[in-house]
Amino acid sequence: MKKRFIILIALAFCAVSANAQTFVEGFFLNSYRLAFRYNPAIINDTDFISVGQASINTRANIGASAFLYPYQGKLVTALNSAVPAEVFMQNLRNDNYGLKRLDYNLLSYGFEKNDAYHTFDLSLKGLVGASVPKELFQIVKSGTSQRQYDLSNMREMSNLYAELAYGYSRKLSDIVSVGVRGKLLLGLYSANYNFRRLILTMDSEAYTANIESEMLMTNRVTNIMPDEDGYLNFKDMEPKGKLIGPSAAGLAVDLGVLVTPVDNFEISASINDLGGLLWYFGNAATTSSTVSFEGFTDVQISQLNKDGIKELVNGVKDEFLDSMKLKKQKNVFRFNMIPFNATLALKYKSPFYDKLTVGLVGQFEGYQGMPYYDGRIALGINPLEWLDLTANVGCGTYGSVFGAALSVKVLNFRINAGIDNGVGGHLRYRSTPLKANNKTVTIGVTYDLK
Repeated sequence: MKKRFIILIALAFCAVSANAQTFVEGFFLNSYRLAFRYNPAIINDTDFISVGQASINTRANIGASAFLYPYQGKLVTALNSAVPAEVFMQNLRNDNYGLKRLDYNLLSYGFEKNDAYHTFDLSLKGLVGASVPKELFQIVKSGTSQRQYDLSNMREMSNLYAELAYGYSRKLSDIVSVGVRGKLLLGLYSANYNFRRLILTMDSEAYTANIESEMLMTNRVTNIMPDEDGYLNFKDMEPKGKLIGPSAAGLAVDLGVLVTPVDNFEISASINDLGGLLWYFGNAATTSSTVSFEGFTDVQISQLNKDGIKELVNGVKDEFLDSMKLKKQKNVFRFNMIPFNATLALKYKSPFYDKLTVGLVGQFEGYQGMPYYDGRIALGINPLEWLDLTANVGCGTYGSVFGAALSVKVLNFRINAGIDNGVGGHLRYRSTPLKANNKTVTIGVTYDLK
């Protein structure tokens, strides 16, 4: 029955699979007012206000095809005895991760003054992610046939912070424009758990884990109280009665340049989100020990329902946490970088039909050993004054990618929507990608003030 515990961990990881990426398609929409978030050197031709643009990014470096296999005309899971362990293992990475990021732009305002363009932004950004080593899935397949597994560097993280940004851009000449955005960051919540060392030995009686780990969690929402020996007692919580609260402060900067060496041809280069937050973790603890715990015992079939499984998992979790003996640490401050993004794009407007543009765009995003890059060919067309369209296709970290976006004008309002996705299909009737995937969905509304 212990095997079910490991399977549940693996399924929870797969379910995780967002800082949302910059809106690549926005650079090729002529009427997109928030293009300065892609490159702060881009200058709008009108003042504007925007409320409530949202962008969600999900990324995973493995997909469902690593867990589903064709066999005798049907699909079976990797746990089926017909799937050799070595076949299953070769479809996994040494470090398998999923990431979900949210960028909710509460308010943006842009205006021209004194030959420069100024922007103000207020946004809420969040991230949830998990990373597990290949050997965790090998436990699912092999169980106790291999007595020892190295699960070191398994980790999970979640962060929520607010961002207040001011942008300044201006033309230095008819050829060059530059821009910069300074950002004040306010951390609202963070939780991180990292197993620096986790060697798991399994037999028919119990699990034994040799552990060196660190838990970091802000305490504006809940305090986890230590017992008389200084070990965290996860059954003794002290609610703070607050949904969120400031637990960190930081700074970041965006830098950009836009060059027009000849008519109808633009070169855009930018680096966004260089910076980070200094967090105070009121719930902080470390452990370095060898512990034993039983996992599932005497599980009845009647317990294998939604509520029963939840109760079983919570029971094993409590047993594991109690046995780990996490020692409380005081006054833990930690500086964490936020995900940064670098882009380079070329755009050429047709001299024969000025409503058509073509271009190339490349981007790189880095975050805690989870890098992502892609390069694309893009096409933009603005056939009507109220309609703006763009599409792109290319290749990146996980294979082929495509994107599309549109902007529709209604009176002085502009409704923008876009999607980036990987090519490779999804499970039928489900949104779970079959292959490693990076997907971004963006939607928002802006209003032209003049």
